[in-house]
Formats: sequence, structure tokens, C-alpha cells
Amino acid sequence: MQESSNQKISISIDEDILKLIDAERGDVPRSKYIENAIRKSGSFFEALWISSDEFETITNKERWLS
Repeated sequence: MQESSNQKISISIDEDILKLIDAERGDVPRSKYIENAIRKSGSFFEALWISSDEFETITNKERWLS
């Protein structure tokens, strides 16, 4: 049986990016929307920065910044 490895991380998001998130997320809670975006794409808007080790652990992808 495979164990689930839930890890909590902290991210900082610019207030303008939060406004974009709120405009797009509809009825989905903000934290759930962000979590889903990270899981689906492995990258998240332009202002997101997660340390390489945490990012690779969560997504198995390299850090992405535009």
C-alpha cells in the first residue's frame, strides 16, 4: 500500500496576483484553487517562488519563473 505524503508549504503571492486568482476561482476556496493550479501545471503565475527542493518534491519538475 502506498502512503500519502501530504506536506504543507508556505508561499508568498503578490496582492495583485491574489486579485487575479480571486477573479478566476469562482466558488473554489482560494487555497484549494492554488493547490490545484500547482498540482496541474507545476508552475503558478509569475510571482510564485518556491525553493527548489520543496518544488521538486511537490511537482517533480524544475522551478519555473517567467
